[in-house]
Amino acid sequence: MGDAAGSASRLASWLLALAVATPLAAQDEPSDQRCLDCHGRDGVLAEDEASAGMLVDADLFARSVHGSAVACTDCHLGHEEFPHPSDAPTAACSTCHAKQAAALADSVHAAPGPGSSRRAPACQDCHGTHDVLPAADRASRLHPLNVHRACGACHFDIDPRTATVDELMAAPYAGDVHAEGILRAGLTVSATCVSCHGGHSIRAHGDPESPVSVAHVDKTCGACHLGVLEQFATSVHHEAAALGERAATCTDCHLPHTMAHPSEAFRAGVVETCGGCHVERATTFFETFHGKASRLGSSTAARCQDCHGMHAVLRPDDPASPLAPGNIVGTCRQCHPGAHESFARYDPHATPHDPDRHPALYWTARLMTALLVGTLAAALLHSLLWLRRLLATRAAWAPHKAAARRPSNERVFLRFSASQRGQHLVLMLAFFDLALTGMALKFSYAPWAQVVANALGGAEAMRFLHRAGASALLAVFLVHVFSFLRRGPGRRTLRQRLTGPDSINFQRSDLQQLRQMLRWFLGRSPRPAFDRYTYWEKFDYMAVFWGVAVIGLSGLMLWFPEAATRLVSGRMLNVAALVHGDEALLAAVFIFTVHFFNSHFRPDKFPLDPVMFTGRMTLDEMRWEKPRELERLAAAGELEARLVEPYPPVLERRLRLFGYVALGVGVALDLLIAAALIRAVV
Repeated sequence: MGDAAGSASRLASWLLALAVATPLAAQDEPSDQRCLDCHGRDGVLAEDEASAGMLVDADLFARSVHGSAVACTDCHLGHEEFPHPSDAPTAACSTCHAKQAAALADSVHAAPGPGSSRRAPACQDCHGTHDVLPAADRASRLHPLNVHRACGACHFDIDPRTATVDELMAAPYAGDVHAEGILRAGLTVSATCVSCHGGHSIRAHGDPESPVSVAHVDKTCGACHLGVLEQFATSVHHEAAALGERAATCTDCHLPHTMAHPSEAFRAGVVETCGGCHVERATTFFETFHGKASRLGSSTAARCQDCHGMHAVLRPDDPASPLAPGNIVGTCRQCHPGAHESFARYDPHATPHDPDRHPALYWTARLMTALLVGTLAAALLHSLLWLRRLLATRAAWAPHKAAARRPSNERVFLRFSASQRGQHLVLMLAFFDLALTGMALKFSYAPWAQVVANALGGAEAMRFLHRAGASALLAVFLVHVFSFLRRGPGRRTLRQRLTGPDSINFQRSDLQQLRQMLRWFLGRSPRPAFDRYTYWEKFDYMAVFWGVAVIGLSGLMLWFPEAATRLVSGRMLNVAALVHGDEALLAAVFIFTVHFFNSHFRPDKFPLDPVMFTGRMTLDEMRWEKPRELERLAAAGELEARLVEPYPPVLERRLRLFGYVALGVGVALDLLIAAALIRAVV
């Protein structure tokens, strides 16, 4: 009943319209108003739900570009009479817009050929139908703030008409700096799809005639960025392109549709961007301090554009280039205010792999590699032979290890004073700091290095921590040397301290004990009887002096490069950086493997020897470890003065826990270094 009544109502409305309407053919000139009597929002058809698509908003049409110039029957041909013929045609847009139609037919939006399933957009998809408004009209589909909706209807993965700003910014083709200007700031001057790709004559980006092709994109971008285009026109990139070579242009550096602000985030990726073409130069850059620091996110480390410029990249021999002889010192002073001519000889692309260009660096690298490999190979062989012998002679040392672990109230031997333990603690903490921050910088390409940098607060925080550790190490070194050289009541002479039986200095007897130890490893001699210091303990001690001399001097050169290059050429900074890193690598690997084994991980000490934390050893341990020292002190009547109460058990447990944590950190860092070295080789 309801459907029948509705149909009857619609039929009555049609008949009424037919009755009151004067035949259109009888009119001198058909009137748009006569059309709107039926097709207007208040017209006869407004009551017919099935005819909703045939309604026209008269006010909107009046505002349109066609409102005052085109009558309804100019487009809707054969509709002059009522009822309209069922086959009455509608004029094509090309009837009036032939030029635009020709451009469209030659574009990526051209109608597909027979058999194609691709749907080509029609004029009304972009411009509308009865609501074709001027592009300057805020309601126009092609207003600068609306273009993304028109294009996005086909090219976005989400519906741009209903999506939020955040959803649009995350969508492909809309999440760049231009889209942000439109979507967030409402900037009508921000580039739209049409600004870059054109309107009717849109071509594939690989088409040489496309406005975003390699040949034309600089002019397309320059339409808005005129000042940048003027700079780019002077560059080596533009010069090469003019000669027909493939050279970098705007969209090689500023990736379209994901274009970022020229902020720190953009700067951070500049080296990788430039390295896409300049592979060898990027590789050598990442071998230097600037490259490693920038890879860890340093905001102050120089990158490509800081030295070469940005859009106006010139040849170094161009007098206007930042790298020209007359300008390079000023370029360096942007970051190093005290830079001078000698300082500017530092090479930010130096590589130890080119003996012709960098012979000093090349041979220094070979020497450091030989030192590292040779030292570690000899020390690890010593440790392996020792491990093998200890495993074969467990019955000899196991009782002593068990006795040292049993609680006892008996007095023990004070091997290290509070001052010595304190110096070792500061040395250890400083070394951990230096190793962690230094190795993360050296192996900046390793994933764990970035994790460490982030955990420590970034590259700048790492630099502060590294220099703090260096200062602490230098301070404890100077305190130790001063305390060793200091004369006081009852103290032996310097000569006695250097050559006596309890001296930490190498002596001829150490060589003899080394030979005897090697023979013991092979089961051909009894184990040597040691005095206060063994030959491997002396080696560890002297390595600190060597390390402070080599790592310390090279580190100071890198810390104060302007002052250092007053004395040496800036190219020596390249050598200093290599020596500093390789010597630090040797120190870290040696400490976390060989020293840890010698002091803690060998079977008769595993898992920890707390003597450097408590300063105490049982007399039984002394008889096994240092029999000559015990005998010498007993013979001199000095043994009793060296005996003290055992360390409080609670404090010793805490010190052991601290020691376990330190060992764990060292072993973990050792494994990370190994992983980074393997990654570099593979």
